[in-house]
Amino acid sequence: MAVHDQHLIGLNAADDAAWNAGSWQAITATTVTATPDRIRDTLSAYAQDGITEIVYQPTGPDIPGELERFIAIAGDVQLKSS
Repeated sequence: MAVHDQHLIGLNAADDAAWNAGSWQAITATTVTATPDRIRDTLSAYAQDGITEIVYQPTGPDIPGELERFIAIAGDVQLKSS
């Protein structure tokens, strides 16, 4: 169960060790974590490629706030016309 300690809301000891070893470098290549403008641009590029669905996993101590901010950004994205 220790692997789930702080899951999605903070870093546990194993997470800290991985982070300090450099795992943070993969964040921008493997997630859509960035400024609101970069997230909007990435989602717009996905939409232009025909992607109409994504999986979003909010994390951190303010999950309701993360959801609200993501919805506001995603709502600005125009889907590709068929």
